[in-house]
Amino acid sequence: MRRQGIRGPSTSARPVLPTGRVLFAMCGVFVLGGCARAPELPSEGWVAVTRLPTARGELTATVLENRILVIGGMTGLGSSSDLVEAYDVPSDRWSALAPLPRPLNHAASATLDGTVYVVGGSEDFLRGPPLPSVYAYDPGSDRWRRRADMPESRWGSGVAAVGGRLYVIGGTGGRVPSAVMIYDPAADVWSEGAALPTPRDHLGVVTWEGRIFVIGGRDENRNLSVVEIYDPSSDTWSEGTPLPTARSGMATVALENRIYVIGGEDPLSVNRVFSENEIYDPASDTWSTASPPLTPRHGVAGVAAGGRLFLLGGSANPGALSFLSWSDAVEAFSPA
Repeated sequence: MRRQGIRGPSTSARPVLPTGRVLFAMCGVFVLGGCARAPELPSEGWVAVTRLPTARGELTATVLENRILVIGGMTGLGSSSDLVEAYDVPSDRWSALAPLPRPLNHAASATLDGTVYVVGGSEDFLRGPPLPSVYAYDPGSDRWRRRADMPESRWGSGVAAVGGRLYVIGGTGGRVPSAVMIYDPAADVWSEGAALPTPRDHLGVVTWEGRIFVIGGRDENRNLSVVEIYDPSSDTWSEGTPLPTARSGMATVALENRIYVIGGEDPLSVNRVFSENEIYDPASDTWSTASPPLTPRHGVAGVAAGGRLFLLGGSANPGALSFLSWSDAVEAFSPA
């Protein structure tokens, strides 16, 4: 989702929604303050599974054993959510877990050594600044606890777990958005790594064989195709072949030695939500394409579980129009 002019915690922005007449024209169907669900079109390899109990976008998700935890996000006309809902992959069923300590949108999450971590985000999209907060979820007790804050606030960032550490990359907020912040959960302390060469937010962050791949995203409202690869062992960056379709707010998922980049938006367009499903082969540094999801979305969460790729939630409309079509769709993709 577009959030203009965010440079740090003291800056706020108020996206302006179009008039009701324009909303009707963009949606086609206007139903009780929102739009009808986007149609699902047949697509090879994709199937719809049980929908999210609560439609939302700009959410985050992570995998804990055989469950997908869907965390926070935005609902209604921009309200942040504290909901945590768990999808059991084998049974195709949902259950509710302990809510977040505070509502969050545009947060990032990762699982490390059986604990789920949620970093950054914003409590109030329209007025609230990016946050430095870190929360840890213990599945044994179904409880959240506060951990040491990040050195810099972040919103729209990504986080990766490698070698017993969390790496928070990209996003907006704080003094130096290019800083890579490294968290040691055992000591509950933060350090800093080599700066991200191309600062950006709404980017894709994923791990493969001990390296972190940072894909796409945007600088202000300009979509980027850049691919940069971080090696935690040497604290160095290298470049990869650019993403064929520049975009932001997409799902980025590693599955079976490939990295899938799916969906996304053009925040400056009134109708551009991407359906592209582009596949990166890290071994050969090349791209190919696969069939698109059933419903194109941005602000969507993506994870791999049980040998399949899952897309959860998001919105079928870009930018400020995201409020019109938060999605409860959950789709699973099986590689050929």
